Amino acid sequence: MKILQVTDAYYPYPSGLSESVHHLSQKLRSFGHDVDIVATSFGSREDEKYEAMRVGRVIYIPLNKSYATMPFGFDVPAKMKWIVRDGDYDVIHSHGPVFPNLSYFALKYSNTKNLATFHTSSEKAKGFGSGIFKMIFGRVNDKLDVRVAVSENAKTINQIYIPGYYHVISQGVDIDRFNPKGKKLKDMMEDSVLFVGRLDQRKGLHRLLKAFVHVKEKVQNANLFVVGGGPLRNKYLKMAKEYAIEKSVHFLGYVSNEMLPTYYRSTTVYTSPAEGRESFGIVLVEAMASGTAVIASDIAGYDKVIDNGRNGLLVDTDNPNEYGRALIEVLENSRLRKNLVDGGLRDVSTKYSWDIIARRYERLY
Repeated sequence: MKILQVTDAYYPYPSGLSESVHHLSQKLRSFGHDVDIVATSFGSREDEKYEAMRVGRVIYIPLNKSYATMPFGFDVPAKMKWIVRDGDYDVIHSHGPVFPNLSYFALKYSNTKNLATFHTSSEKAKGFGSGIFKMIFGRVNDKLDVRVAVSENAKTINQIYIPGYYHVISQGVDIDRFNPKGKKLKDMMEDSVLFVGRLDQRKGLHRLLKAFVHVKEKVQNANLFVVGGGPLRNKYLKMAKEYAIEKSVHFLGYVSNEMLPTYYRSTTVYTSPAEGRESFGIVLVEAMASGTAVIASDIAGYDKVIDNGRNGLLVDTDNPNEYGRALIEVLENSRLRKNLVDGGLRDVSTKYSWDIIARRYERLY
């Protein structure tokens, strides 16, 4: 089959969506399919490293205490029309079609079979269920042959404003890349806590910094490693200094795709204190695949990945005392860590490998 993947976010932009589109496309090609990718330009030479047609220039829109990517350019509709009409595709797979992104225009101009995957699960999306949004999207919603949500939570939210039957297919993880084997960083291998994510309000690093004060009181050698960048970096640096933990909190900025698995497998505990509106939580699965114990917020989306006490812990990360106790327990209890790691590795092998995910999409195509 000839397949077009349409997404706003793609490499070099670091996101779960970028990872999903890349690995799904790679697996489908390995199955013998012809796959093209169209994505927004991020305006750097890094764009050229990744095989994709670029349409529009990215703009960042504040949304859900984070940022959404959106293409800008007066020629975006015309370019998308030319791509989808002249590409002779058997299937067009759009990701998160919302006016006026690339996936919306791909659907609008498509004259072939259409599948869309919905990745978001914000309660604020309920506001899109009426008014001009409903009118605009209603014109293309009927063109969808198949709807997919990445979790039950995403399905429930998106059905409100994009009605229809949804298949649920989770995001996958590259187990050749994320696994317990390989290089480890010696300075992270004992009493270390890892955070990976954007430094914005929604990802919740402020919660972790508060809890880490309690961790340091009990586990004096503990260190926190922060991977990622974002608008609140300076604020978090000041918080660490105010809490007198700055010598034990290491802000590493963005790390390369090649190095990220090394950080996961080198740490004692991976944690995500996200505030909410997480449709799935690919970072949790990446950490599990790397053989690392996971502690995460007890929120919708994450609760479909973490079976509390078996493959990770779910805690109220807004409560620094409870959060800190959970971190201390996993840092100090090697038997608990092993049980969580073993449970995570079992789930990754049976649920989240891209071979499994891509075959499910292939059947829908």
